[in-house]
Amino acid sequence: DICTAPSPSLPPLAMAEEKKRKLKVLCLHGSGTNKEFINFLQMSMSCLRTLCEWHYMDGIVEADPFPSIKPFLKLIKQDTFFSWLKKSEDGTKYTGFDEACEAAITEAKRLDADLLLGFSQGSSNIEK
Repeated sequence: DICTAPSPSLPPLAMAEEKKRKLKVLCLHGSGTNKEFINFLQMSMSCLRTLCEWHYMDGIVEADPFPSIKPFLKLIKQDTFFSWLKKSEDGTKYTGFDEACEAAITEAKRLDADLLLGFSQGSSNIEK
């Protein structure tokens, strides 16, 4: 089970030391962004790059870019944007939560990830 750490009494960095490797972190972006955008946002956390191996995953639903990222569009390579949940036409309901969680869990297991880091809508996948 991805939610059960191999050594539950150890903090994450100690887990990485115990495994003799960098801590594997799977990052899940917010709505209307993508894996390139969250990678761009994390450039300010470069001090953690020596301790962690970062992995990024796109959401499962294609979406319009989130309005506040428009100033950054020239700085990221990817021009397709995603969300984790599908919004109804009237914008009042979201569906696809189970599918989004399953996709994130499958990728975390494939990577043997130690941590999941979610930004905005991506953090809702971690809750499950």
